[in-house]
Amino acid sequence: MLKSEIWVKAHLRRCFSAGLTAVIANKGAPEAGAVYVQVTISSQQVNVFAPAPGPTYNDDGQRNWSQPLGHEPVSAEKAAEYFARQRSFDSDIWIIDIDDRQGTGLLDI
Repeated sequence: MLKSEIWVKAHLRRCFSAGLTAVIANKGAPEAGAVYVQVTISSQQVNVFAPAPGPTYNDDGQRNWSQPLGHEPVSAEKAAEYFARQRSFDSDIWIIDIDDRQGTGLLDI
């Protein structure tokens, strides 16, 4: 299994090479911190991706993702509240914020 920090850094480079802006909004545990992604579509709408229940990776070696706030974009405030709750349960999570009008953040969903 790939360390969380390595996956995050590799995904940031992938975003940069595609011309997307991406930042680490919360640095988690390097070894195995859960990775969450906020994809900013506009100043008022974001998609939130979280680790899917079950195995972290599928049979093809891709991360499994869920959308805990639904498949439709939500407000940035609702996403911030969600991430605050997640950090209260586990302070070692990673949160990546990616600006992507397509709404996927280059995630393999």
